[in-house]
This record gives sequence, C-alpha cells and structure tokens, in this order.
Amino acid sequence: MGTVRLRELFGANPTDVTAEHVDRLVADAVEENFDLDFKETLYGTSDADRRALAADVAAFANASGGVVLLGIQEKDGRASASRPVSLTEVEERRMLQIVGALVFPKPSWTVRRVALAADPTRGYYLCIVERSRMAPHAVFVDGTSLRYPVRDQKNMRYLAEYEVAERYRHRFAHAEDAATRLKKVAEEGARGWKFPGLRLECALVPVQPGALVLSEKMLNEVKAELWEQRPARDYIFSKGIVVPSTGIRRIRLRDESSRREGAHAHLYYSELHTDGAGYAGVRVVPREPEPSPLAPPNSDPPSPYIFRELFVQVLGQFLNLLVDHATRRAGCAGDAYLLAQLARHGGLPSNLVLQPHSEFPLPEEGRERSGDPATEMTMNLDAIIADPRERLLVLRALMTDLYQAFGYPEVELIDHEGRLSTKAWQPRTDLGHIAELIGIPTTQANSVIA
Repeated sequence: MGTVRLRELFGANPTDVTAEHVDRLVADAVEENFDLDFKETLYGTSDADRRALAADVAAFANASGGVVLLGIQEKDGRASASRPVSLTEVEERRMLQIVGALVFPKPSWTVRRVALAADPTRGYYLCIVERSRMAPHAVFVDGTSLRYPVRDQKNMRYLAEYEVAERYRHRFAHAEDAATRLKKVAEEGARGWKFPGLRLECALVPVQPGALVLSEKMLNEVKAELWEQRPARDYIFSKGIVVPSTGIRRIRLRDESSRREGAHAHLYYSELHTDGAGYAGVRVVPREPEPSPLAPPNSDPPSPYIFRELFVQVLGQFLNLLVDHATRRAGCAGDAYLLAQLARHGGLPSNLVLQPHSEFPLPEEGRERSGDPATEMTMNLDAIIADPRERLLVLRALMTDLYQAFGYPEVELIDHEGRLSTKAWQPRTDLGHIAELIGIPTTQANSVIA
C-alpha cells in the first residue's frame, strides 16, 4: 500500500518502514500533506479522542488514502522531533476497535508497530489507510448523527451534503467507469482545442480514481513545475508559452504563444482532472515532400509525412506527465487505462506517411496510412514509477500498434527488454538526452540504452 509520494518520502513502502525511515522524516523536516499526518501522542480515551481517531481514518479513506504517524511532533506542519510512544498489542487492538465501532462502512486500514532498535517496547505507530471504493465513510458523532470527514491537503474537513451525494454516485458508478471514461476524457480534451489540425494525443484514466483539491496554491505549483522540468521544456513547453488555468474539476495547460505570434493554432493542450485522469495533445505539422522528377505526368503528388521518432519523444513526455499527475498529485495507484492516437480534426489530407528521420527523406522510405490510428492498453502505475524500463515497455506497446497501422511490424527504436536501441536511432542522436526527455532519470540512462 502507499502512494508513490509516500514511498518516496519514507524511502520504503509504508508496510516496510523502520524506525530509521521515520527518523529520516524528522531530519528532513518533512511536511504534512494530503496523505500524511503527524501525531505527537497516542489517541486518548475520551469520547472526543475516540471520534478524532475515527475521523482521521475516515478522512483518508474518503480522499486518496494515507498514513497517520503517531510519535512525531510537528511544528508549522513539518516533522520537528521524534516522540516515541509505548507499543502494545492492547493499544493496537483498541484503535482497531474504535474505528470498527465508529466508522461506517468499515474502511480498509491497518496499524503497524515500528519499534526502536534499542527498545522494542517503544517506537511509532503507522495507521495505514487505503483509499476506498466504498467511500463515503461516515463517523458516528453522538451515537446517532453521521458526519463525513475528508482530508483536504493538510487539514480535515467535513463533506457538505452535495459532496456526500456525489460520493455515493461515484460509488455506484465505479464498476462501469474506467474504460468508458477513457474515451470521454480523450473526447473532452480534443474539444478543448481552439483550432483544427492533426494531433498526437494521449489519455490516461486510473481504475481507482484519486482525489485532488484544486486551489490557487496547487495552480502555482503546477506553473512552477512547467518551468523547472527542463527535459519537458526541451521538446514541448519550450516551443510555446504554456499557461495553467482551471476548468470544472481539472487543470488546463494551454500553449498561449499564438496570441503573441499571431499564429492560427496552438501547439499544445492538456487537461489534468482532479480524479487523476488526464489528456495531453500536441499539434503535428506534416511535411510536404518535393515532387519526384521521375514521377509520371499528372500523377498524384506524394503524401505528406511525419518522422516516426516524434512518437517516442512526444508520447514519452505525455506518459510522464499523465502518470506523474495521477500518482503524485491525485494519489492514484494500481492499474490504469491508456489511450494513444494520431487524430485528424478538421479538413486534412486522408493519407499520411510515417518514415525514419532524415535530412533528405525519400518517399519510398516511409509507410503510408489512411485513417486515424489509435490504440488502448492497461498498465500498472506502481510498476511504471518503480522501473524506468517498464516506462519504455509501455511506450513500446503503444507505439507498436500505431506503427503497425502504418505497415511497420515492430518498433526498432525501443527493444524488447525496454531499452533505447542505438542501432535504430540516427547516429547523431543523443540518446542520453532522449532518455531524460521522456522522463527517465539521467543517472539511469546507461541502464536503459542498449
């Protein structure tokens, strides 16, 4: 269990955390967030203390899941000191019984004792709460009244009546949702463009939705990330001025450079939904080949073409963007549905050629296709975060279907073991840069290049 963010903070899965991992949180002054809460002492025995425990657990279950860490003092929302507590089986059972009696329906959660190496009777409790498909979870306040707590960034609040009703609708609609929602997310993203054109598009929908609360702070953080993530800017964001804004339950990223340049089309557009779903698209401008002097008179002109290396660079960045949003912002984990397509929106030529990159491309080097190639697949978010080769294997699977639509049997740019192939790329290609560009840490570049 545990979001990608939590595993990175602890340096281990919450189920495997040791006292050393906890002490590191204090040393790093880690901040509380939507999935992490610090408590200096054990929950007391009064009715108010019992309700506080029940509310904390239910709040995480109603959001993205998370961890309540007992035995850590906080100051201004950051871990400031270790305050080890007494560890007993009696206390563990007491906490489980309180939540079982006061929270309905019962959430999925566990209590872990993390003992100090020097004294096994003292240490920390990790209350590990799973995000729940049975949300909303209610807490009995006075034996008869029900309240619905939810984690909202660092704080806990209670859901309003309309929010409770919406959570119930989500619970009953979840079974049919993910595959159907994938198409809806892609269609809504396509409608967000202001101009027609040929676009390479990608959409992702987690099987188990996350929960992100939109705020001005969140929008500013997204804006800062756009300018701090150098590899992403190299191909997409540097070619325009990407401005974040909000739509209904989503963050929009749109290239607004056309307003300054007087162009007629945007380069890039993305929608990042509060449930962890997302869409990203980039405008593709096919190149017009020179007519062959050997072509018969009155023959049809050669079809416009695009370079196949574009698929690796763009889809790799999109995969990185959408997975990062789903896991680190919305707290999603587990499986997700993924879609990639090269789609024509508007009056464009029906035929298109996909060919290797070359300074002097020849029409016979490419493969032609009419129609809009598209592919769908499932992937595991945890695996793609943990292993850079898994990211390349997912990318290869997406590209294989798109390549085959153009008549290429396989993707030579990425091999079967999830490595960038030096044989298939142009000799002057900086594969270390490409690895960084599509979201693979440069320190690991050598391990993913054949």
